[in-house]
Amino acid sequence: MVSKTRFCFLTVIHIAAAFEFQSDLPSFFSPSHSRVDTSTINQVRNAVSVKEQQSRLQKMEELVGKQEERVDHLSESLKEQLSQVQDQMLAKMEASQLEEKSQLTTIEKQLQQLDGRMDAFENVSREVHSEKTDETNINKEKPKVKFTTIQDVGLSFALIMEPTKPRKMEKLCAQLVEGGRLIVLDTKLKLDALKTYVANASAKRSFYVGLRKKGDRHLWSNGEELDETFWCNKKSHDNDSSHPEGAQGTYPGIDVAMHSDQSCSWDGISPPLDDETKKQNEVHDLLRVKKPTFLPNYKNPCWFEEDQTTLLCLPYFHLAGFHKCGTTNTFSTIAAHQDVAAPRSKETHWIAGGRFKENSDIVKFATRFSKPAREIESRVLMSSSGQTFHPLITGDGSPSTVCHNVRWRYLPGNYNCTEPRVLNPHYLYHHNPSAKIIILIRNPTDRMISAFNYMTKEYPVVTAESFHEEVVKEIRTLEKCFSVSSVRTCTYDNIMQLQTGLYHVFIRDWMNVFPREQLLIARLEDIRDDPYTSYSEIFDFLDLSPVSRSQYKKMQNIYKNSGRTRFTAWNETRRLLDNFYRPHNIQLAKLLQNRFPTYT
Repeated sequence: MVSKTRFCFLTVIHIAAAFEFQSDLPSFFSPSHSRVDTSTINQVRNAVSVKEQQSRLQKMEELVGKQEERVDHLSESLKEQLSQVQDQMLAKMEASQLEEKSQLTTIEKQLQQLDGRMDAFENVSREVHSEKTDETNINKEKPKVKFTTIQDVGLSFALIMEPTKPRKMEKLCAQLVEGGRLIVLDTKLKLDALKTYVANASAKRSFYVGLRKKGDRHLWSNGEELDETFWCNKKSHDNDSSHPEGAQGTYPGIDVAMHSDQSCSWDGISPPLDDETKKQNEVHDLLRVKKPTFLPNYKNPCWFEEDQTTLLCLPYFHLAGFHKCGTTNTFSTIAAHQDVAAPRSKETHWIAGGRFKENSDIVKFATRFSKPAREIESRVLMSSSGQTFHPLITGDGSPSTVCHNVRWRYLPGNYNCTEPRVLNPHYLYHHNPSAKIIILIRNPTDRMISAFNYMTKEYPVVTAESFHEEVVKEIRTLEKCFSVSSVRTCTYDNIMQLQTGLYHVFIRDWMNVFPREQLLIARLEDIRDDPYTSYSEIFDFLDLSPVSRSQYKKMQNIYKNSGRTRFTAWNETRRLLDNFYRPHNIQLAKLLQNRFPTYT
């Protein structure tokens, strides 16, 4: 192999010599020729290296792009997880705030009760101090004042057992008037002293006073002498066998102070009722109807009929009024709560008027709630010990309940009276002393305008002018009545829209019957400004579970009030209404202890 190579090499040299290229041959093998080839090789290598680097750089860019996509994906995932965590934290915060609010409400109620006890203790302390001061000048035995509280009716009454001086009697009277609505005296001297106190008092208060004297009954209330129907001897009343079972001692102002079958003396303003009319209306005396025994394991007042198969229920709560104050939207929101069994219809108007077509049969009233009764019966909770409990409730949303008592003069207990003594709150309390009452109010001027816009049946055609004329007419009618009768009598006697806005008259009568903790007064204006807070207070009042804002949004979409505006009231008409209602709005603010801004 080597020899062949050498041969080829020598052949090339000879050929080069033949062509006389001998001088160039050494250059072929010179060092410079070798360097050129090396540089070329290096250039090639460098070019290959650059391409490899570019390829690697491209791959790195692709890798970086993929990493950026992963980072973006992770960022979106983290944002979503963070949003979920924030929603959960907000929900927990809302639940915590509701719980704290409930605890604060409970603490406030306890503080109010404690304040009441402290006030009572201070009154007793002042009385004891006063008796000790006068003891040196009086040789007789100290006068005794015995206070008794009837828990089931929320009424305090006092019996002054022994004689005392007129000046001392005035101090005792001041204490009694502030502390209760029923006072029993035993001497004419004390009666005169009480008259003197009230005559000089700046504010006239509603209370009953009975004078116990040997063989005599002298009765007096707010400076006027009354007939014997207001006699306050509760002992003789409890022993009266003329009352049927279930009609004794169940509510304030009726069984304690009088019999529902007694009449006022004829006052000459209205003709006395004849015996036939009285007999026809005896069936409507719900105070004589035996109230049912409610099942203890039901939150709602329910009982079984005699067949023990049909469950009957009365409303747990009454959204009692007032008309055109947002009762429909409020009742719809309450009925949407998960713990409420909604009735077929919001309004029954049974207490105010419907019962007079059904002989005031309480069972027929209960059958209006047969649908929610079945739902109440079907929802059962069971404790670890095996005890069952039915937590659902139902209610009635008739706005007439709070103020419509147009037949009061024909009902037992009111015969020939100038003012009603037996009203809707007494009937409701008799059948369900634990009932919860919700009363909605609004600016009475706005309420009246809204009523005329709504009542297309009563007022098919109404304009700003005709509305103004109606307002002038109703104001004149009521003012004429006020000149000859009390505001309370005129309010219950007249069937007009104007007197519906005299809220203080109606609410005072409800407050005189039901304990304060069973009454909730709410303003439509507050519900509009902050519906979630307002309905949360209503749910808490009804002992319903708290509702989050998201849950409330779902509930409020169930009902939307379309409303209607047929006319716009003149400014002059509004001024007339505002001026008429102003003194009554002030009375309302005082009654509610200025909890709300005064309507002006």
